[in-house]
Amino acid sequence: MAREWLESPSIGVTLAAPPLKQEGFKMCGTSKEGSAVPTVLIDNPCTRVTRWSFAGRGDNTGWHRHNYDYLVVPVQDGVLEIRDAEGAISRSELKVGVPYFRKRGVEHDVLSGNDTAFAFIEVEFL
Repeated sequence: MAREWLESPSIGVTLAAPPLKQEGFKMCGTSKEGSAVPTVLIDNPCTRVTRWSFAGRGDNTGWHRHNYDYLVVPVQDGVLEIRDAEGAISRSELKVGVPYFRKRGVEHDVLSGNDTAFAFIEVEFL
């Protein structure tokens, strides 16, 4: 599936337009970025640590592909809905302090499934 890619080195991911086959899907704004707020906490030659903050249900990171292996550490219990490149949505229940690891190349949009604010820390291995 053809996509437009927008490099975003400041947050270590490549942002992408959503798959064309997804009817009714709307990105927030025209920048192809989501409504979740990334705050880079550490950025050095070895790692980049980013706090992702979601104000509420439906806030999203925007379509992106990870350029590095990474791990996620939830800072509170909550639910994330992950939309993959084919448009399938999986639901993940996260527990505070329980990390998970993914290899580079993962392509998705991450949406908050919470009615209240939610955040996680992402650590990328550069």
